[in-house]
Amino acid sequence: AVVNGKVNNAEALQRTLGDLHKRISISSKKLVSVVVSIPTNNIYIQPFNLPTLARESLKESAELNMRMISPIDVSKAYYDWQEVSENLLKDQLDMVGAFVAKDIVDKFVEVLQGANFSVAAVEFSSLSLIKAAIKNGLASADVPSLILQMDQGGLSFAINHKGGLYFHHFTEWDRYRDGGKNINVNKFKAGVIDETRRLINFYL
Repeated sequence: AVVNGKVNNAEALQRTLGDLHKRISISSKKLVSVVVSIPTNNIYIQPFNLPTLARESLKESAELNMRMISPIDVSKAYYDWQEVSENLLKDQLDMVGAFVAKDIVDKFVEVLQGANFSVAAVEFSSLSLIKAAIKNGLASADVPSLILQMDQGGLSFAINHKGGLYFHHFTEWDRYRDGGKNINVNKFKAGVIDETRRLINFYL
């Protein structure tokens, strides 16, 4: 029903969600509020900087930069931004923006609403993971960390900076295979080390 983080078979997914709704709700017509977590591989993360003076018109400055750095047509995207920190040495604000294609989100929302779920918010898995890690004491808002998530699609690397998501990167399992379905252990080790080194260098 979902392939590569996108709804592939809306009818099958809605039936599955409908069965889930019956299990958790006393009424088939009662709306159940949920937070939708979009897979990392469909979310574009882009750090950017603004001069400290931009704080006086932060929303306008951030919006202008988001439109300039967007990897996809902003008219076809949902996007948002947040301030990560203030760099006093460089007299600038460290920001991060996130973009996702509207059709990906809209399809998930449409299917969920068809199964009597009410979408309270939409976020993405790497952001959810960092929030959960900090809440459960597995990561700190005061110490930068690299968090690795493994699922059926592949590996997601997320950088936690000051308690928020600074950047993420996704690699599919195919990178670690030898043409078949099995994971090559040596390729896996080398790939994880390589990606970790690249992300640390990027962050620094």
